[in-house]
Amino acid sequence: YLISIFESQLVFMTFGIILTGVAHIWMLSVKGFFGSVGGPVLLALSYSCIGTTIWPFAALIVPEKIAGRMYGVMYSTQQLGLTLCAKIAGYLAFSWFYLEAFYVILSGCGLFIMFILLGKYGRSFPKSYDEIHGTADVDEMERMKNQKNATEEGEQFLDSPQ
Repeated sequence: YLISIFESQLVFMTFGIILTGVAHIWMLSVKGFFGSVGGPVLLALSYSCIGTTIWPFAALIVPEKIAGRMYGVMYSTQQLGLTLCAKIAGYLAFSWFYLEAFYVILSGCGLFIMFILLGKYGRSFPKSYDEIHGTADVDEMERMKNQKNATEEGEQFLDSPQ
Protein backbone atom coordinates (compact mmCIF):
# COMPACT_ATOMS: atom_id res chain seq x y z
CA TYR A 1 0.00 0.00 0.00
CA LEU A 2 2.76 2.48 0.89
CA ILE A 3 4.62 1.85 -2.35
CA SER A 4 1.49 2.86 -4.30
CA ILE A 5 1.41 6.16 -2.36
CA PHE A 6 4.97 6.94 -3.46
CA GLU A 7 4.15 5.72 -7.01
CA SER A 8 7.63 4.26 -7.44
CA GLN A 9 9.68 1.63 -5.67
CA LEU A 10 12.84 3.68 -6.20
CA VAL A 11 11.29 6.70 -4.50
CA PHE A 12 10.02 4.46 -1.69
CA MET A 13 13.50 3.03 -1.17
CA THR A 14 15.02 6.51 -1.27
CA PHE A 15 12.54 7.50 1.44
CA GLY A 16 13.68 4.49 3.50
CA ILE A 17 17.34 5.49 3.17
CA ILE A 18 16.57 9.10 4.15
CA LEU A 19 14.58 7.82 7.12
CA THR A 20 17.59 5.68 8.15
CA GLY A 21 19.81 8.76 8.22
CA VAL A 22 17.18 10.71 10.16
CA ALA A 23 16.90 7.87 12.70
CA HIS A 24 20.66 7.85 13.30
CA ILE A 25 20.76 11.64 13.61
CA TRP A 26 17.82 11.38 16.02
CA MET A 27 19.68 8.84 18.17
CA LEU A 28 22.77 11.05 18.07
CA SER A 29 21.07 14.29 19.06
CA VAL A 30 17.97 13.46 21.15
CA LYS A 31 18.67 12.37 24.73
CA GLY A 32 16.50 10.55 27.23
CA PHE A 33 13.41 8.45 26.63
CA PHE A 34 12.55 9.85 23.18
CA GLY A 35 16.08 9.35 21.93
CA SER A 36 16.24 5.75 23.09
CA VAL A 37 12.77 4.78 21.81
CA GLY A 38 12.08 7.08 18.84
CA GLY A 39 15.35 6.38 17.02
CA PRO A 40 15.06 2.58 16.99
CA VAL A 41 11.38 2.80 15.97
CA LEU A 42 12.32 5.03 13.00
CA LEU A 43 15.18 2.67 12.23
CA ALA A 44 12.85 -0.34 12.17
CA LEU A 45 10.46 1.46 9.81
CA SER A 46 13.25 2.54 7.50
CA TYR A 47 14.83 -0.93 7.37
CA SER A 48 11.40 -2.34 6.51
CA CYS A 49 11.08 0.13 3.63
CA ILE A 50 14.51 -0.83 2.31
CA GLY A 51 14.06 -4.57 2.79
CA THR A 52 10.76 -4.73 0.92
CA THR A 53 12.17 -3.01 -2.15
CA ILE A 54 15.81 -4.03 -2.53
CA TRP A 55 15.32 -7.74 -3.34
CA PRO A 56 12.64 -7.28 -6.05
CA PHE A 57 14.82 -4.66 -7.78
CA ALA A 58 17.52 -7.15 -8.56
CA ALA A 59 15.21 -9.33 -10.66
CA LEU A 60 14.39 -6.32 -12.81
CA ILE A 61 17.99 -5.24 -13.39
CA VAL A 62 19.65 -8.54 -14.37
CA PRO A 63 18.63 -11.13 -16.98
CA GLU A 64 16.45 -13.99 -15.78
CA LYS A 65 19.01 -16.66 -16.68
CA ILE A 66 21.49 -15.40 -14.05
CA ALA A 67 18.95 -14.46 -11.36
CA GLY A 68 19.91 -17.33 -9.05
CA ARG A 69 23.58 -16.44 -9.19
CA MET A 70 22.73 -12.78 -8.63
CA TYR A 71 20.67 -13.56 -5.52
CA GLY A 72 23.57 -15.61 -4.15
CA VAL A 73 26.00 -12.76 -4.73
CA MET A 74 23.54 -10.30 -3.16
CA TYR A 75 23.14 -12.47 -0.07
CA SER A 76 26.91 -12.94 0.29
CA THR A 77 27.53 -9.23 -0.16
CA GLN A 78 24.87 -8.40 2.40
CA GLN A 79 26.40 -10.77 4.95
CA LEU A 80 29.89 -9.40 4.27
CA GLY A 81 28.60 -5.86 4.76
CA LEU A 82 26.90 -6.80 8.03
CA THR A 83 30.11 -8.41 9.26
CA LEU A 84 32.40 -5.56 8.26
CA CYS A 85 30.07 -2.86 9.59
CA ALA A 86 29.82 -4.68 12.91
CA LYS A 87 33.61 -4.92 13.06
CA ILE A 88 34.05 -1.22 12.25
CA ALA A 89 31.31 -0.33 14.74
CA GLY A 90 33.23 -2.29 17.38
CA TYR A 91 36.29 -0.13 16.78
CA LEU A 92 34.19 3.04 16.91
CA ALA A 93 32.24 2.01 20.02
CA PHE A 94 34.50 4.11 22.26
CA SER A 95 32.55 7.18 21.14
CA TRP A 96 28.80 7.28 20.51
CA PHE A 97 29.28 10.30 18.22
CA TYR A 98 31.74 8.55 15.90
CA LEU A 99 29.56 5.46 15.76
CA GLU A 100 26.41 7.34 14.77
CA ALA A 101 28.38 9.56 12.37
CA PHE A 102 29.65 6.38 10.68
CA TYR A 103 26.07 5.18 10.15
CA VAL A 104 24.95 8.59 8.88
CA ILE A 105 27.82 8.52 6.36
CA LEU A 106 26.72 5.03 5.22
CA SER A 107 23.17 6.34 4.78
CA GLY A 108 24.55 9.20 2.70
CA CYS A 109 26.40 6.73 0.47
CA GLY A 110 23.19 4.75 0.01
CA LEU A 111 21.30 7.92 -0.83
CA PHE A 112 23.93 8.83 -3.44
CA ILE A 113 23.53 5.41 -5.07
CA MET A 114 19.73 5.81 -5.06
CA PHE A 115 20.02 9.14 -6.88
CA ILE A 116 22.21 7.43 -9.48
CA LEU A 117 19.53 4.73 -9.93
CA LEU A 118 16.79 7.36 -10.16
CA GLY A 119 18.80 9.15 -12.85
CA LYS A 120 19.41 5.93 -14.77
CA TYR A 121 15.97 4.31 -14.56
CA GLY A 122 13.67 7.21 -13.70
CA ARG A 123 10.60 7.32 -11.48
CA SER A 124 8.66 4.95 -13.74
CA PHE A 125 10.83 2.03 -12.59
CA PRO A 126 10.13 -0.88 -12.17
CA LYS A 127 9.53 -2.18 -15.64
CA SER A 128 10.25 -5.62 -16.93
CA TYR A 129 13.85 -6.48 -17.76
CA ASP A 130 13.03 -6.58 -21.47
CA GLU A 131 11.48 -3.09 -21.43
CA ILE A 132 14.47 -1.61 -19.59
CA HIS A 133 17.10 -3.10 -21.88
CA GLY A 134 15.11 -3.00 -25.12
CA THR A 135 15.22 -6.73 -25.75
CA ALA A 136 11.47 -7.25 -25.81
CA ASP A 137 9.80 -8.01 -29.08
CA VAL A 138 7.47 -5.16 -30.16
CA ASP A 139 4.58 -7.60 -30.65
CA GLU A 140 5.19 -9.06 -27.19
CA MET A 141 5.13 -5.59 -25.59
CA GLU A 142 1.89 -4.74 -27.40
CA ARG A 143 0.35 -8.02 -26.25
CA MET A 144 1.30 -7.26 -22.62
CA LYS A 145 -0.29 -3.79 -22.88
CA ASN A 146 -3.50 -5.24 -24.33
CA GLN A 147 -3.60 -7.91 -21.63
CA LYS A 148 -3.18 -5.27 -18.92
CA ASN A 149 -5.94 -3.11 -20.42
CA ALA A 150 -8.28 -6.10 -20.68
CA THR A 151 -7.61 -6.97 -17.04
CA GLU A 152 -8.36 -3.41 -15.91
CA GLU A 153 -11.58 -3.34 -17.96
CA GLY A 154 -12.62 -6.69 -16.46
CA GLU A 155 -12.04 -5.38 -12.94
CA GLN A 156 -14.12 -2.29 -13.71
CA PHE A 157 -16.91 -4.51 -15.05
CA LEU A 158 -16.86 -6.62 -11.89
CA ASP A 159 -16.99 -3.52 -9.67
CA SER A 160 -19.96 -1.94 -11.50
CA PRO A 161 -23.51 -2.58 -10.19
CA GLN A 162 -25.53 -4.96 -12.32
